[in-house]
Amino acid sequence: MFYFNAALVWGDPHLKTLDGFEYWFNAHGEFYLIHQKDEFDLQGRFSPWALATGETAKATAITGLVAQQRGQPIIEFLLSSNHQGQFEND
Repeated sequence: MFYFNAALVWGDPHLKTLDGFEYWFNAHGEFYLIHQKDEFDLQGRFSPWALATGETAKATAITGLVAQQRGQPIIEFLLSSNHQGQFEND
């Protein structure tokens, strides 16, 4: 049988790590979600969530992801200000 652990991000945001630890995260900035030395990196951009009123909520949202596996091109996913996804590949 094959077993694997999945990391999850949902909501404002709540996170579950590969080792099963769960927490919520409301800081804004760019952070490693996965860092496997010299092999694979996944970074997330956490931004303050803008409400329809123009005010900023106390929560953050992932507005971008960047992934790179050693020797491979960088892949970037961005969420634009109108909440439409974009994909870029270096």
